[in-house]
Amino acid sequence: MPESKTNILIIGAGKGGKLLIELFYNSGTVNIQGVVDTNADAPGMQLARELGIPTATNYREFLDHEELDEIINVTASESVQEDLLSRKPLHVEVIGGHSAKLIWDLIEERRSMEDALSWELKVNAAIAELSSAILVEQSFSIDDISHIVSEHARRLTDSPFGYVGYIDPNTRCLVSTTLTRDIWEKCNVADKKIIFEKFSGLWGWVLDNKKPLLTNDPATDERFKGLKWDQTINSVLCVPLMVKSELKGVLTAYNKKGGGGFSEDDQRLLAIIAMQSAQVIENARLYEEQEAYMRMQEEVRLASRIQLDLLPKEPPAIPGYDIAGRSIPAQMVGGDYFDFIPMEQNHMAICLGDVSGKGLPASLLMANLQATLRGQSLHPIRVNERVERANRLLYRSTDPEKFATLFYGVLGLDDNKLTFSNAGHENPYLFSGGNETKRLSTGGTVLGVVDNFPYDEEVVQFDQGDVLVIFSDGITEAFDKEDTDQFGEERLDRFLRAFYERFAGTRQATTELFLESAKTHLGSEAENFFRQELYRKASVTADDD
Repeated sequence: MPESKTNILIIGAGKGGKLLIELFYNSGTVNIQGVVDTNADAPGMQLARELGIPTATNYREFLDHEELDEIINVTASESVQEDLLSRKPLHVEVIGGHSAKLIWDLIEERRSMEDALSWELKVNAAIAELSSAILVEQSFSIDDISHIVSEHARRLTDSPFGYVGYIDPNTRCLVSTTLTRDIWEKCNVADKKIIFEKFSGLWGWVLDNKKPLLTNDPATDERFKGLKWDQTINSVLCVPLMVKSELKGVLTAYNKKGGGGFSEDDQRLLAIIAMQSAQVIENARLYEEQEAYMRMQEEVRLASRIQLDLLPKEPPAIPGYDIAGRSIPAQMVGGDYFDFIPMEQNHMAICLGDVSGKGLPASLLMANLQATLRGQSLHPIRVNERVERANRLLYRSTDPEKFATLFYGVLGLDDNKLTFSNAGHENPYLFSGGNETKRLSTGGTVLGVVDNFPYDEEVVQFDQGDVLVIFSDGITEAFDKEDTDQFGEERLDRFLRAFYERFAGTRQATTELFLESAKTHLGSEAENFFRQELYRKASVTADDD
């Protein structure tokens, strides 16, 4: 036969009585015969009625029940305890006073253990679910991962709104794609970015303190005195995303459902989610940074290949002339271009240009400029007209911020005359007999800025021993190893004059002495300088031999 149950009467339906009901209601060994409290609306009385357990405001109604075995008095009233002991049937045991406290302590201990276990299970489930969602997504995108983390944080804290914001290490902006447009508008923030180091209020507080922030009344919170809050925001929970003690961003939820505000448990849960998510989000950011770097490297490699293909493989061999040209980009890819273009009727076009920008865009603009100049060099028109046409084509085929400087000249190999037009480029040096120096500046403004600009041209005569040096600003704007002193035109002028006096007519002397002079200026950092700073050297030397 099944074991009979112990029939109990619970007197006192406050917090303790309610816990007893919850503990014994589904017990296989205890049957609750009734619940008594002078307050009919006490929590235990309401629960008893919901469960169909008899209730009363006077315990004497239950004392005559023959099935009654025990009375548990949790009222802590001595007079009630004494009355129960004097009125109870002989077979009924009354538990109260110290015994009732022991029962209460046991119940509290069990409830605490159940709550702790429930909390651990909830946390473990949340972490497992979040990890699973990230794995299922199979994405390394920081935006995708941020959305997953934000969605789980909102659901676990029972919040309709929330977001993940990460700090861009390059701009020091707080960036978030998980905020809706209306929230950014309420925050009066453009481009979905906040300058984190200068921002006050909620984000500034988390930045300064690097610990969770919980407020269920932000409008009156003393920590944000003077800060105007949107009236629709009534509760905020914000925790930092930390990686090795460094702040990487924030995880925020706000406006908890039900209007009761966030609890300490909500804060603990969100802090654990943040701790588990911070490294994942940081890894995603680093992955995207690495991907961007690899794309840039590939772009640089392609641009470098384009640039090398555009530059002459060797200078032309022209009787009576020594011609040398060399390019060393400031980075892997520079913005400079030079060319030797054979023409009909024993003429040779010589040009050196400096296009705006770096990398692949600069290389493409360089290719555009080369094609334009080579095409214009085929037309039997004046030099300045070729430059004007090149300017129009560049102006109409490129973005407004794109431009190029250019020195363009046509050398007559029969009469040794150079007809040139300088479009905003560094003025070349022409050294002639008698130690005379001329700067070739005739022309006009840079290419691609003003449509239909009228360019001028000029003709200079080459005599035996004359030297023409065409260069870009990579020479004159080169800094020393302390990054304080530019090479400058004055130093370049001194070098070229000394060179002309000692080495005029020597083809290799021009480029090599450029290097030696710059090395003297730069000291031990010279080789690094030529890899990173020096753009282009080109020289033309006239000789009758």
